[in-house]
Amino acid sequence: MIKLIINDKVFNPSCEDELQHLLDNSVSNNFLEIWIEGYGESALCLMTNRTKAFLMYLRYKGDCGYSSRDSSGDNENTIDFKLSNGQTDSYPENWTVDKKLGIESMIEYFRTGERSKNIDWEYDGQ
Repeated sequence: MIKLIINDKVFNPSCEDELQHLLDNSVSNNFLEIWIEGYGESALCLMTNRTKAFLMYLRYKGDCGYSSRDSSGDNENTIDFKLSNGQTDSYPENWTVDKKLGIESMIEYFRTGERSKNIDWEYDGQ
């Protein structure tokens, strides 16, 4: 069963249309923390602000995982995201992607249980 968590609210979408509806109704908020899981221990996190997204893919609990990259972004400039608990995290601009691409990645994970091939991923371990 797929579990979708949007700013600490839990949903269990049964089909792609239902997932799309939940995401469409949420993305008007400037700041979101979204988790999707349900394929073994893997999970995908999407944090959004008004225009950008930061993604993190974890293969299992405790995994340092992979995070999104965009080589066209600036490494010096940072972009703020707010977690569901109110905490603000800042990431380099080149770690973020367009919000629409981030949402498409959520849908791809729903379909396949894998991280999107349309995102450049960086392994965050050593």
